Amino acid sequence: MTTASDSDRAAAESVEQTLVRILDHPAFVADIVEALDARAPADLSAAGRELRRCDGFERIVGRVKANFDVHPRSRLLLLLLRDDSQLTDEELVDTFEFIYSYLVNQFKSELAELLAWPILNDFVELLTKRGRAPAGTQVVPGSLIEERRAKDGVLQRGWYKGADALLVLRADAETGSGSTHLPDASLVVIGVVEIKSYRPRRTDVLFQLRNHVRRLSMGFRLSGSEIAPSRAFVGFVERGGRVRYASLTKHVPVARIERLVIRPSRKARQARPVGLWGTRTWVAELVPDAVDLAEAGYRFADWFLGKAGAEVFQSPGEPGLLSDADRVPNPWPHMSPEEGRPECPAPGDVRCRKPRDLRGGPRTGRETSSPGSSDLPMALQRAVLRVSPRVRRPLAIS
Repeated sequence: MTTASDSDRAAAESVEQTLVRILDHPAFVADIVEALDARAPADLSAAGRELRRCDGFERIVGRVKANFDVHPRSRLLLLLLRDDSQLTDEELVDTFEFIYSYLVNQFKSELAELLAWPILNDFVELLTKRGRAPAGTQVVPGSLIEERRAKDGVLQRGWYKGADALLVLRADAETGSGSTHLPDASLVVIGVVEIKSYRPRRTDVLFQLRNHVRRLSMGFRLSGSEIAPSRAFVGFVERGGRVRYASLTKHVPVARIERLVIRPSRKARQARPVGLWGTRTWVAELVPDAVDLAEAGYRFADWFLGKAGAEVFQSPGEPGLLSDADRVPNPWPHMSPEEGRPECPAPGDVRCRKPRDLRGGPRTGRETSSPGSSDLPMALQRAVLRVSPRVRRPLAIS
């Protein structure tokens, strides 16, 4: 019996239905939908809201795919999908490591940044009410922020991912009474945000925040438009409500910028709302814990692999996740993608160990039973077995 194709099913289902199919976790799906809606105007119609949800979902997948396309090891995964016999044992291990270290973690990070959006809105509202941020302060998500980096005092070429979010005030925004007039076409950084899909050490994450602020002095880009250091300032509210600005071309007073760390909640504990974590340093927690985020990352990676595996033999010109250059002629034209996809083995059929075990390193003796485990997850091998067109046997890595 043939089933509906991915394209037919995608056209018929809403974003919420797609998320339920991927995650199989209604509460987590509700959090994601709420976060998608938090970036849309409140007065949107139901149809308009669904379009915004669809756009947000597609942007997440699009960013993962764009980074996948330029990753040097993405060719290994494409070879696995086309014909795994072309991969050496070493390359097969590299493919698993790529899925684990890149694809899963990319989706984890994207989900964490999305789920943080309602927290960011609450943070701006809190700072404004307490007089610690001027009226007109806006949130810029990390996907729109790029920064420069220096190595051994030499500015590197190109642009790199910046902070996970910035709180900014544009020159044409209402800055409140008692504020100094900003130069035309300038921008003020009020706060910097770091969003984690795990629970980092306090010293480590504060060090990252300081580095992001210091790199702003080298110039940065928002939505592809470069902000020169001469047009960029940091802003902080002094006692009495007066906003003071300092040029990024001079010494950056990092300690006077509002800093926010967003991290997963603890297992079986209520998420912590925005609260002070030190002088001008704040912390807040996502509703999902780190294990839930890890499982969601694996499930999204599984879904991504399933879509890529179904499309690798599609005809050129057909819309989908893969480009025409990533596709090859179908060696089994009489079979549909669903019929050609191997059956996923039962959880007890295959064992996986850490990548270093596969390379002959020290063995742990532990099998992977949970997607949140630090071992290479069994779910990952099951996903690859399902989408690889030529794998008809458990991989010899147990």
